[in-house]
Amino acid sequence: MHAYNGSCYRNVVLGEICINHTDCHGIEPGPSRLECILGECKCQSEYVEHYGFCSSDGFRTSNIVELTLLCIVVVCWFIFSETVVVAWIALALAIFYMFWIMIIGNYFFDNNNYMWRPERND
Repeated sequence: MHAYNGSCYRNVVLGEICINHTDCHGIEPGPSRLECILGECKCQSEYVEHYGFCSSDGFRTSNIVELTLLCIVVVCWFIFSETVVVAWIALALAIFYMFWIMIIGNYFFDNNNYMWRPERND
């Protein structure tokens, strides 16, 4: 068995084995949001794991609130709409909006670049 020389565990990402805090590096740009807890890289206490990355809890909560309100509006519009065509258009727009917020919105609003992130070479 080889002794740990400080290079084996460098640039460890979320969920991988680490020795100390300096081993953990997130693949999102900016300062690391990871720390070594019991030999595993995990999100720091002020962040939550979200789609495999450390995200601010407020952004995820705002997503849930927005999507809940959107669902209520769409369901009411779908039920009380006088024409079926308008109701189906509303439903299609709501589904598109949910896709935008959950997938593409993470890139623009949370500033973590989940979808299109540069590779780290450090």
